[in-house]
Amino acid sequence: MIALPRIRPVATAATLVLAGLLLALPASAEAVSAPVKKSTPLDMMGKRLSRGSANTALGWLEIPAGVREIGNKHGVGAAATWGVIHGSGRAVQRTAVGLFELFTFPFTLTQENKPMIEPEFVLSTPSEAVVTPSESQTSAASL
Repeated sequence: MIALPRIRPVATAATLVLAGLLLALPASAEAVSAPVKKSTPLDMMGKRLSRGSANTALGWLEIPAGVREIGNKHGVGAAATWGVIHGSGRAVQRTAVGLFELFTFPFTLTQENKPMIEPEFVLSTPSEAVVTPSESQTSAASL
């Protein structure tokens, strides 16, 4: 009988994760160095499909996010009551928007392809406003 070597699950999992990260590096480097190009209709459809799928599947994560948000602002008691209600309402809203985008992704509804709900994906931070140098100079001068 031939003795087969024992496969260690932890080492195998670590190797697979490392291989996945190494395969993703060229794609991320290309995304950073690639010039900005205008989105094609196919790109916009893919973006709406992925955004709709993510928001439909993960909309329920707004409940703990709402509890965290209300808890940070108003304390534990408010988080246990109003936070759950607030998060549940946002979860229903995000799931409904996700379903709408999931069913309407093949159609061009707007030219900008902006998300219907902010932030675009659940648990991501809203995009920061871009401050131009002239605005920062005027705000510094007013101080």
